[in-house]
Amino acid sequence: MQIDDASAPIDDGLLVSIVTTNLMGPIRLTSALIEHLKKQDGAVLIHMSSGLGFVPLALTAVYRPPRRHCTPIHFRSGTG
Repeated sequence: MQIDDASAPIDDGLLVSIVTTNLMGPIRLTSALIEHLKKQDGAVLIHMSSGLGFVPLALTAVYRPPRRHCTPIHFRSGTG
C-alpha cells in the first residue's frame, strides 16, 4: 500500500494509481469474468476488501474509499 498522506498535497499520479487498482480493478475483473461465471452452476465471485477501508487514517485518505466500496461486490450464478 502506498502512503497518501492527506495532511499534504496528494500526488495526482498516486491518486489515479490507487483508484485504478482498488476500485476499477475489481470492476474490470468482474466484467471480464461475468459471462463465463453466468454459465457455471454455483459460481461465486468474491472480492476481498481491506480493514483499512473502515479505519479513518490521514495516511490512507485516498486508499480507504475505494477499498470500502469493494466490500459489497459479489456475484452468484443463478441469482440474477
